Amino acid sequence: MNDILKTILIVVTASCTGLLLLCMVYLIPNRAVSQTRDELFDIMEEETPGFKDTRFFTYAYGSKNMPDSFIYRLAAEDQSKPLLYRVVGGPDEGDNRYWDGFMVLVIPLMTFLSWGQIRFLFTLVTVILIWYILVFSRDRLPWYYSFSFAVGLLFINMHVNFYSIMLDMIFLVSFGFMIYILKTYTVETDPKKLFYVFLIDGILTTYLDRYTASLLSLELPLFIIVMINIYEDGAASIRRNWKNILFAVSGWGIGFSFFWLNKWIIASGVLGKNVLSSAAHQARGRAMTNASEMLGEEVENVGGRWFTIAKNISSLLPTHGEHIISLLLIVAGCLLVMAILFAKRKGRLSEPVKYLPLLALMLMPYVYYFILSDLNQVHATFFMYRMQLPVIMGVFMLYFDGLTKAGNEQ
Repeated sequence: MNDILKTILIVVTASCTGLLLLCMVYLIPNRAVSQTRDELFDIMEEETPGFKDTRFFTYAYGSKNMPDSFIYRLAAEDQSKPLLYRVVGGPDEGDNRYWDGFMVLVIPLMTFLSWGQIRFLFTLVTVILIWYILVFSRDRLPWYYSFSFAVGLLFINMHVNFYSIMLDMIFLVSFGFMIYILKTYTVETDPKKLFYVFLIDGILTTYLDRYTASLLSLELPLFIIVMINIYEDGAASIRRNWKNILFAVSGWGIGFSFFWLNKWIIASGVLGKNVLSSAAHQARGRAMTNASEMLGEEVENVGGRWFTIAKNISSLLPTHGEHIISLLLIVAGCLLVMAILFAKRKGRLSEPVKYLPLLALMLMPYVYYFILSDLNQVHATFFMYRMQLPVIMGVFMLYFDGLTKAGNEQ
């Protein structure tokens, strides 16, 4: 009962704090950010004429800064409207599902920095966080964790984040909690503590991320926990890992979903309409089989739930339909070299049962793709494919574990 009350208190306190912070930043007059906002418009118009989705570095479909069009709009909410109307997203049927908590960071910065300077600041912070992860992980995990993390960032087009602040929010949350886990987690850590850590993680994800690649903030810190347990305890870690996964997923899921629920309840009261009903309608639509069903019109390049998974997997490849044969040959060649090396060195995984929790973690994004098929099909090539970062990391970790085991035996 104490844990239930504590959880409720945290969620309610976070909801009130998040609402208060947004009220405070929306009290800043529009004229204080107008110069930076105009610069943002000029940058988007120059880089993305007409704000139309364009290809960026071949396969990241969608412009470098298209997501930041939300920031452009939100930075000039009609201040003749009541304050709470602006905070909850206005009376329209779509945006009242969001609070856009990232504006708590962005609007104050826009009062004294140019948009180029804000981009630079977020890029600097992101690079420092990545550097911390690479450094701290060497003390807790094998060297090839750093390698798998770096390669994974390349596959998910991390460089796009340096142009789009809104896209970067989920990574700031994820990287921050990864560092916290690397610095504080031990095999003796109480799973109940992890519940509360991931509860706050889920709340911050809902608050700062506009539903881009939300699962990353759960997967990436949990990935580190699972791997630390595996390398310190081997097969004996499997029970602890299952327990940690249960507590982490429960905490993150409660924080993520109940913070959303509180936003909808508050929005319903402010707007005088049943936002919960609107949200439920959207959720049902996002769980449909394909985009055509959701939109009520024919959409090109759609399919069923398995197509959604295939589309997200293929989005990791550096192609948007061009030179596919050449690319597949290169990929096949790389896989062949890796297989030959693995066979030549007689690679094998010792105590393979210990990797079951890791495999479950690697399956999470595909379960998510399957359940919310429409959402992950429409946004596959822009947002959702990025949730496969832990999958890429897991594949490399398993591969190098097999090679390391063989090398140690020799």
